[in-house]
Amino acid sequence: KDAVLLMQFLLLSLTAMPPGVRLYGIVGLRRMGTDKEKDSFQNRIRKTHRFKGYKILWKDMKYIREISFDSFKPVTASKMTLHLWQE
Repeated sequence: KDAVLLMQFLLLSLTAMPPGVRLYGIVGLRRMGTDKEKDSFQNRIRKTHRFKGYKILWKDMKYIREISFDSFKPVTASKMTLHLWQE
């Protein structure tokens, strides 16, 4: 009975929120980040330092790029989430 309730909860939860968005925009040129930018970024990802890929991906981040998003496209999971993106 508990397994059935858990499955119902998961299915209802997963279909209550859109699965994601695809972002479109422009990425600037790569440049060295300032100390302030590096510190700000490290503060944002501080909670991930125990994960396996942290050292490879984020620890010694030197370079940054400016990103500007100009549009998005909804991601849907078949008919289950199509109703969540009514325009």
